[in-house]
Amino acid sequence: RWMLLQVSLMQPRARLADHAKTDESTSRQITTLRLQLQEIMKGNFSTFMQKEIFEQPESLLNTMRGRIDFATNTVNLGGLAHHAVDLMRCRRIIVIASGTSFHSGVATRQLMEELSELPVVVE
Repeated sequence: RWMLLQVSLMQPRARLADHAKTDESTSRQITTLRLQLQEIMKGNFSTFMQKEIFEQPESLLNTMRGRIDFATNTVNLGGLAHHAVDLMRCRRIIVIASGTSFHSGVATRQLMEELSELPVVVE
């Protein structure tokens, strides 16, 4: 599974329309995935939810692969490293999400607050 992390840094009292006028493209490239039908289907599970529950350990392992260095006890979040300077200037973090992403935000809010030393709001 892939997770898209989109970071948007806005100035105080700036309008979203002002940021849409920047050089950055707001459209996303369409990517066609070549998957076998069995990979998409439920397989031997009775529901898709049951399938996702049983796939969680493998999904977590694949997500963290290459990001944890056990020799130095460090975690490398490469997507955030590029924005570290801008993130350190922030006064708070707002996570806007829905569905399971919202629940992930709620579950990790306290951890994000402790690591960033910033207030975190999940909406």
